[in-house]
Amino acid sequence: MSTISFLKWGRSLALATLAAVVVALPGGAAGSGPIKHASSMTVVPPAAVTQYVEVEARVALRNNTPEKSTYRVILEVRAGGVVRPIYDQRIEVAALDQELVSARFATADLVGDGVVHCLVTPIGGVATEHVWPLKVVEADSRAAPLLQLGWFEPGTYSNFGYPHDAPPDEAYLRAAIDQYNKIGVRGFLIAYPESIYRGGGVYYPSKALREFEPRCDFDVVGTILNQASKNGQHVFVGLGRGADLNLTWTGFDDPARNEAAIAHSIKVATELWALYGHEPSFYGWYLSHEANEIERASKSYYNPVTRFLRTFEADKPVLISPSGTPVLSTAALRQSEVDIFAYQDAVGSGYLPYQNTFDPERRIAMLDEAFAKYAAAHRDAGKHNWGNLETWQMSGPDYNNAFPADFSRVQRQIDIQCRHVDVITAYALGGFMEPPNSSVRLGGERAVKLFNDYRRYLSQQAESRTANASESPP
Repeated sequence: MSTISFLKWGRSLALATLAAVVVALPGGAAGSGPIKHASSMTVVPPAAVTQYVEVEARVALRNNTPEKSTYRVILEVRAGGVVRPIYDQRIEVAALDQELVSARFATADLVGDGVVHCLVTPIGGVATEHVWPLKVVEADSRAAPLLQLGWFEPGTYSNFGYPHDAPPDEAYLRAAIDQYNKIGVRGFLIAYPESIYRGGGVYYPSKALREFEPRCDFDVVGTILNQASKNGQHVFVGLGRGADLNLTWTGFDDPARNEAAIAHSIKVATELWALYGHEPSFYGWYLSHEANEIERASKSYYNPVTRFLRTFEADKPVLISPSGTPVLSTAALRQSEVDIFAYQDAVGSGYLPYQNTFDPERRIAMLDEAFAKYAAAHRDAGKHNWGNLETWQMSGPDYNNAFPADFSRVQRQIDIQCRHVDVITAYALGGFMEPPNSSVRLGGERAVKLFNDYRRYLSQQAESRTANASESPP
């Protein structure tokens, strides 16, 4: 697999990889009054994939008329001069309602550059075309051995205790996002928009949570989304945990706790969508509550919130990041309405079942077996299996004072995860992987070193592939 081809693709198609290219075809006037029939498309994953990964095309059909409507949805993949049909159905949508169409397809014969093409036609109405770039690269592992998405903890930008030479501000964060884009980070996950549970405040201009103080001098959430839109990157927006940190650990059978948490999530999601739903980078949602008992957490909290989020644009996927000890089965995955599971590798604290050893080597020793189990549970579950790779470390004895890991350790995590997952995400970027030209130097020299070492790793892989290609017989 050529790493450099992933990076060149990400930069050259940056603006083309906005949520989707949408074209109203001849036959009606776009933008004249309320849209009676609306649609949108999202492709999962939002980054380049290998030939082993199954891709999902998701199309939301929104009927804004007082009568039921029927839509013809045609999906096809166009790559290498070949057009492969993947879906062609008529879908009935009730009045003032929405339906989600999902079609999955294998990529083994699609190596190269292509597009996912969709045509949505309300019967008797105007057709709408959606186009999403697709890149499939031949590889020796299931996932590309790259950090293709990265996590942001907004608290990092409110002087959260990381070393820094100057206070982080909006200009700094925008510049950092640009630098992450240059090393192939195609999207971000905002871990939370508020930190109420630890006595914190909000990281965006909230009216719904007006009783809590802003924690930064600028809109962290809006800045990430806006700059990512400019770069053609994609963003999952987290909902936070409200005041109940341990909801999905100890609150399964407490209706009052769940009702309060669901109401809080609905309130925050509604405001976030109203503020930022127009951003092309707004790709999906992240449910910030972590859990190990996936089935119980899905029934009590994840599923009700996911159903509500589908009322905005149903094609936007919902992601959770299970703990380092997930109680998992194919059946549990199937009954969950969440779309993407990004499993924490839990290396940062040297996590063993229900124990932080603060020895990363102990966790790494069991990592291959753990991720193999996750992959086995995902077979035929209809869910996306991603990795959440921790770029930090702690010395103990308490769970605090995280610092950037050495890249030699991170590379071993990449090597293990890429054998089992579809996409690797990095937790986290800010404070742990710092661009070297930064005036803030958030996270100090260790963070700059991790960024530089990862960038060097990308260059070495590219050089190796180029050398191997030149040595191959014609």
